[in-house]
Amino acid sequence: MVRSSRGIASGMVVGLLAVSGAFGADRPAAPAKGAAGGKGAAWQYQVEIPLPPRGGQPRPPGAGLLWLPEGVKVIRGLFYPGTIVIGSKLATDPVIRAALAEKHMGLVFFKPGLGLYFIQGGGERLEKALGALAEKSGHPEVRFAPLLTAGHSTDGIFCRNVAYWKPHRVIGVLMLKSGNFHHGIEDLRRSVAGVPLTMISGEFERYGPEGGDIGAGLRSEYSLHPTQKKRLNQTQWVMARMQMLERRRKNPDNLWSLIVHRGGGHVSWDNEVRDLAAAFIRSCADARIPKAEPDGKTEVRCNPLTAKDGWLFDADIKNPKHKATPYDRYTGDKSLAFWVPDQVLAEAICAYHNQPWSQPDPTAGQPPEKRFAPPALLRDLVDAPAPAKLAWKGGDGTWGPEAAGWTDAGRAATWDESRQAVFETGPGTVRLGASLACQGLQLGKGFTLDVADQSLRVGWHAVLADGCTVRVRVIGEQPRARAGRLNFDGNVRLGGTLVVESSGEFPKGGRFGLVGFGGLVEGEFAKVVLPPGWETKIERKTLTVTVPRPAPAKK
Repeated sequence: MVRSSRGIASGMVVGLLAVSGAFGADRPAAPAKGAAGGKGAAWQYQVEIPLPPRGGQPRPPGAGLLWLPEGVKVIRGLFYPGTIVIGSKLATDPVIRAALAEKHMGLVFFKPGLGLYFIQGGGERLEKALGALAEKSGHPEVRFAPLLTAGHSTDGIFCRNVAYWKPHRVIGVLMLKSGNFHHGIEDLRRSVAGVPLTMISGEFERYGPEGGDIGAGLRSEYSLHPTQKKRLNQTQWVMARMQMLERRRKNPDNLWSLIVHRGGGHVSWDNEVRDLAAAFIRSCADARIPKAEPDGKTEVRCNPLTAKDGWLFDADIKNPKHKATPYDRYTGDKSLAFWVPDQVLAEAICAYHNQPWSQPDPTAGQPPEKRFAPPALLRDLVDAPAPAKLAWKGGDGTWGPEAAGWTDAGRAATWDESRQAVFETGPGTVRLGASLACQGLQLGKGFTLDVADQSLRVGWHAVLADGCTVRVRVIGEQPRARAGRLNFDGNVRLGGTLVVESSGEFPKGGRFGLVGFGGLVEGEFAKVVLPPGWETKIERKTLTVTVPRPAPAKK
């Protein structure tokens, strides 16, 4: 498990995202029927992209594809959609390509896509691909062009993470039937403030959000139909509105808006929403692409925007009370409004929303604090101050709601999972009596955190200092196999010792995920102590332990 210099961080990047070797030999792109573009071709340029092995097995190369509008001598930007259903549809849609041609923009597409979790190495892969396509096409400006991203479903994570990677280089973000804005943000210290973002959500989505199953939980509240509660359920767009407005309240320069596809589900699409997507491309291009011609040698930085530079429309989408206006003239509560770059897009969206709806807004009549604020499960810490700290007073103890070992600024306090847990006054051993969550973790020298077979989820950042110990237990069939688990949803700086203990029987061996990494990882465990014959490795951003199958008994 312990590796040289970069340790877990480098291993995760190499294993999950990095592509070894240079981009391969070019090959001609195959035309696609019915696609817009020069001489009817879907793609004029294509390069091979080496892909890392999967499951230890080599993979054939992927393809980087480039379409450039006919007759345009200098490309001012690139549309970059993902590969999932609607993203692929937009890649060859003639109306979308006409909008791109109007703004002197090209279109780049990758098969397979470059990954959901974009920040850790994905930018390097993208830049290599654009460089290869720039050389192939004879358009050096393609290498450094600003990007307008789009992604359907889980590709929504990819398309907004490109903006988290380099917000100054992203023209806009178009999320398609996606959501769960708190997912997959690999560095919660980053922000996409200043980047226009529009989400098109189905009125009746079959999926999401997190915590909302079909018949209960969040989804049970948001269908008004007497019999079709599963099919005609409005949870996803209602929850997306909550999350988007929450982010705008934290920072008004989160330039976000929501379009609800009337009668639409998760994969449905029609010409009306397609035309709104094309209008978004035009408006963002006008607002964000610099007028100066790119030199093809340096990265283009988009024009900066603030909330005052655009228009607002009422977030009460099915029953608006305030007319769309420029930011300074908006008569409603600006924190309960959505933002778009210009009048054309604002009025197009409002005209679309003002058509008849088959079902009313299920939140109508609720107070604003319920309608427009997400439940705790769907909140994130982007654009928010660091969580407040609670300090362990020292010595041994059990971490839990009844623990008496916490202090706040020197005064006795009760445990609160919205806080950062700080263990600095050591030495001591702190045990998890039950599974817990916290918004930050600082484990100092001399402390042992005994997770045992429970789980700890750290929602923000964590620091495991040199000289600390984390102990996790893997239990065999008593009556079922299980293991302790740490999930670091934010960034983590690793250090100290990881001790893996065992008890019970493992007649079939097994593989157990012990530590999950959602954010950026710095450093490594200085030492990993395992039972004899056990092994650890990183698999899909999770540190796993493999328990060998016992050798057969001798006859």
